[in-house]
Amino acid sequence: MDFCLGAEDGSATIYTADPTLDLDDDGLLDAVGLDFDGDGRLDDALADLDGDGLADHAVLDLDDGATHGAVWAAKNPDARVRRWLTAAVLMVNESAWEETGGFDEDYFLYWEDVDFALRVDDAGGALRLVETATAVHDEGGTQGGGDPSVRAKSSAYYYHNVRNRMLIAAKLFDDETVRRWNGRSLTAAREILLRGGRRQLLKPWRALPPVWRGLRDSRRVARVHLRRTEPRPADEDLLSP
Repeated sequence: MDFCLGAEDGSATIYTADPTLDLDDDGLLDAVGLDFDGDGRLDDALADLDGDGLADHAVLDLDDGATHGAVWAAKNPDARVRRWLTAAVLMVNESAWEETGGFDEDYFLYWEDVDFALRVDDAGGALRLVETATAVHDEGGTQGGGDPSVRAKSSAYYYHNVRNRMLIAAKLFDDETVRRWNGRSLTAAREILLRGGRRQLLKPWRALPPVWRGLRDSRRVARVHLRRTEPRPADEDLLSP
């Protein structure tokens, strides 16, 4: 199976390895285990569930608005998901760009690639991973800026990840999805916050304000959207005593 891993210097390397794990319990090996810290225990795994020889890409869980990798998808085969591609390294043909209008600037940072991938898919386009390509990506340019002593994320990372999760729901999905994701906004905000580690909570005044602002604006997006789409009474009802 071919897969790509990034390094701390922003470079990326293509690897080839034989699968060693059976994630979906079908008796066939379909994933490569990864031990990043060399302690002899697996930290993650990359899966090839469709058997095309390439590691599968990410999925969006339609039930709660969380993004996951192929390992999670394998463990939750009945989950309602949509596939998407990260825009860290992305090649787009002109027809797909013109048909969809490209990236939506309302997102500014984060989730704009999820939104774009879903719109390409809805327009009948194809999402493909080219694992044999090599690229250098300056990862984390917008994630940094938080407290370096505890490896916290930046304020922009927290705010836009929390807010834009709801923005994509309002733009692309139905009212039921917006209500469901809104009901789980606090849980989602907590998960995004903890991507910066628990040590940052020793200085909560740095990380919590942008998360709170993102949560506030996330709920505002949901509220405005649902107010616009809720059924209005007929004219005769407005005139009735």
